[in-house]
Amino acid sequence: MTTFFFYGTLMDRDVRAAVLGNYVADELVSDARLPGWQRVGLRGRSYPVVVPSAAASVEGLEVSFAAGTGKAVTDSLISFEGPEYTLKTLILSSDANASVFVGSRHCHPTGRPWSLSHWEKRHKRAFLSRIQRGSPV
Repeated sequence: MTTFFFYGTLMDRDVRAAVLGNYVADELVSDARLPGWQRVGLRGRSYPVVVPSAAASVEGLEVSFAAGTGKAVTDSLISFEGPEYTLKTLILSSDANASVFVGSRHCHPTGRPWSLSHWEKRHKRAFLSRIQRGSPV
C-alpha cells in the first residue's frame, strides 16, 4: 500500500480525479492529522504548503492506494506538484507513515493560514480548468 497525506487542493475529490484519473476509484480515504506542521499559503499561488511548527498540526486526508498502483500514482503526483515541492515521509498522529509533499527551495510560503473552503469558493473552478487544459496551476 502507498499512503499519502493531502493537506491542500488534493483534499478536493474533483482535483484528485483530475490529477489521478482512474486511480481515484482505488483510493482509500480517511481523515488524518499531521503534527508538528502548519498549513500556509504560497506567495503568488492559490494553493498551500506545510511548514514545520512544533505547536501546530494540520488536518487533512490520509489517502492510500494499492501496491500495484503506487509508482504510477506517485509519478502523477510528482508531475502535478512540480518543483515547488519535494516528497518526504512523515508520521501522522495515528503513527502511520505517509508521503507528504513539503516545500522545496523553490517554494515561498506567505506564513498566512490557508483554507480549503475559501479556495473552493474562490479558485477551484479556474484551477480545475487549468488542470484539464494541461496548463500550469
